[in-house]
Amino acid sequence: MNTFTQILAGFAGMIWMTITFPIYTLYILWRNNWKVLHSVSDSYYILKRKERHEEILFTLFTFFLGIGLILQYYHSFLFFIGGMGLFWVGTQTQFRDEVSIKGKIHYVGAVLCILLSLIGLLLNGVWIPLGIMCIGVGGMKLLKISNFIWWAEMLAFLTIIVGLWML
Repeated sequence: MNTFTQILAGFAGMIWMTITFPIYTLYILWRNNWKVLHSVSDSYYILKRKERHEEILFTLFTFFLGIGLILQYYHSFLFFIGGMGLFWVGTQTQFRDEVSIKGKIHYVGAVLCILLSLIGLLLNGVWIPLGIMCIGVGGMKLLKISNFIWWAEMLAFLTIIVGLWML
């Protein structure tokens, strides 16, 4: 049985994700002169290049989304682990570094976040986001969409957030 506090925190987390995601996405597009990036994670390097110490915004963005996802733990433990994966993405920002393990941790965190969140939704009876994600990613690969990773991440964020609202 869920307590009132769990439900309230989960609802607040969903509202937070729903607000944070479009604001950050629009901000990084604006900072990159409205050009789509290779991936959302590349925004760290775009913001760092502007030399205003804005790269911290990427870490804050991933933490805010991670907290919002973790607050859905009472639906499934997979949301908790998926949120932790998003924390890994935010803490291992210098993923292009070939010498260290940061890149591997970054990518594993991203995959954990997306897959476990979609599976968590599926186990709770919300299968539409997984179906949309499979068809969308397959279609993008088939059509050879440029900046594939960016669009796959956008689709993942949108389907997961909408899926959480469907719970």
